[in-house]
Amino acid sequence: MHWEKISEKKYQAGFRPMLKKTYRLPSGEVTDFDVVADPQSVAVVAVTPEGQVLTVKQYRPGPECEVWDLVGGYMEPGETPKQAAVRELREETGFAGELTPLGATWRGAYTTSRTHQFLAINCTRVADIQEDQHEFIELVRMDKKAFLDLLERGDLTDLGTGYKAAWKLGWLEAGR
Repeated sequence: MHWEKISEKKYQAGFRPMLKKTYRLPSGEVTDFDVVADPQSVAVVAVTPEGQVLTVKQYRPGPECEVWDLVGGYMEPGETPKQAAVRELREETGFAGELTPLGATWRGAYTTSRTHQFLAINCTRVADIQEDQHEFIELVRMDKKAFLDLLERGDLTDLGTGYKAAWKLGWLEAGR
């Protein structure tokens, strides 16, 4: 099964950088694909010494409602994933903690971006929240049960990172 890339053009869709990629498919058909060209990102499951998970609740234009997010965001040019995780944790929560990398996943089938996943434990407040221009964050602390319920309901925007962290913490039970 061979795909041949014929061309690639950059364009903007609002604030979103995009690529129009033209391929010759294994069938011989030539077709275009629109691909989001976002930077690499990080996602952090942050846990306090008391076992509370720090989540952020904010309005998102896609689903047009408030959603539960993990701490995270795009990496800045020249930043390592760990540096970005430390920065995002501090900016979005005002907390710092001990970071453990959990791996990385593709953000989706039609994007060039990967999300680098982290678990941060023993998180304590070290600063005030520093929201970006278009961020209006509500920091919410939740206990283990509430976090696992959030995962089970599918109400977290990054379930993969949430489940990886819960597994790493030993919080998952068979048949839950």
